[in-house]
Amino acid sequence: MTTPSPLSFPLPSYEKRRHTISNTLSPATVFVLPSVVAAARHQVLNPTSTTIMPDSEAQSIYRSCCHPQTGSVIPFPLRISWILPMNLFLTTLMMRAQHLQSGSGIVGSQLLNQTYNVLHYRALRNTDNVDSDAKVT
Repeated sequence: MTTPSPLSFPLPSYEKRRHTISNTLSPATVFVLPSVVAAARHQVLNPTSTTIMPDSEAQSIYRSCCHPQTGSVIPFPLRISWILPMNLFLTTLMMRAQHLQSGSGIVGSQLLNQTYNVLHYRALRNTDNVDSDAKVT
């Protein structure tokens, strides 16, 4: 069993949850440099250390770039902050293929979309939930 992230506690209200999600999906967290992610991660996981950035900014970067349970850094295009830009791109690609009535374009764009979904949700999966054949059957 993994140790919980310092930010994985239940949020007290709907407004707090909405604010947290909007900060996590903010365009400011999409193109964050690896050095900034490392600094934010260090600041969140070691609250007694010297602060490099405001705590709210460090928490927002941590929430959007690190796994909520393990705290490990999620690869760049699979981060939660990338779900909107990638889906915008993939949806445009799928609509363009449909507009051109290209069978191979439709199949290819659907394949790209499903592949991205699998990789994205695999990177953000619940690490405490161990799959087994016994659970499935």
